[in-house]
Amino acid sequence: ALQRAMLEGLVVAHRWAELLEVLEAEGGSAVGLKYFNALLDGFGKASQFDQLQKVVELMQKAGLSPDTVTFNTLLSVYGKHHRLEVVAQLEAQMQRARVPANARTYTILAGIYGK
Repeated sequence: ALQRAMLEGLVVAHRWAELLEVLEAEGGSAVGLKYFNALLDGFGKASQFDQLQKVVELMQKAGLSPDTVTFNTLLSVYGKHHRLEVVAQLEAQMQRARVPANARTYTILAGIYGK
């Protein structure tokens, strides 16, 4: 319970680097996808692409599979920066993994390709 409270505090305070350090130290598997998605969102908003990749790799090491929120976050970040090749790769990965798209996914994609 204490660990969850600490993690929640780091998310609320937008202390992304510290949250990443905690997840790296813990191995990440015990904390769940929620914190990884929060990290992706935080680093994405800060355009820290190297950190995004680090988070994705840590998720994989922890044995966590990306969900719709994960993909939507990544699609949004890379789309805002006109990284269309990465967006296409993410779309294909999402389909291969059979992660369902939702209304948010379609809104993000429409915003990317509609420009």
